[in-house]
Amino acid sequence: MSQASGRPDNRTIVAIVLVVVLVVFALLNFQSVEISFLIFRVDLPLFIVLAIMGAIGFAAGWLAAGRRKA
Repeated sequence: MSQASGRPDNRTIVAIVLVVVLVVFALLNFQSVEISFLIFRVDLPLFIVLAIMGAIGFAAGWLAAGRRKA
């Protein structure tokens, strides 16, 4: 995660930048959108949909990285 000097490594910096970009983008998109999945239909603010998709993407990446190490 961090080097002996206490400075974060490049992966940590990139992850932080991506999270900040995702948060800013999500907060700038408040309009409501209709989401359809199989038989469900729901209206949600776009920033909530973006946050959920970001969390799913993070979880998928974390699980894939865990399988690679094993």
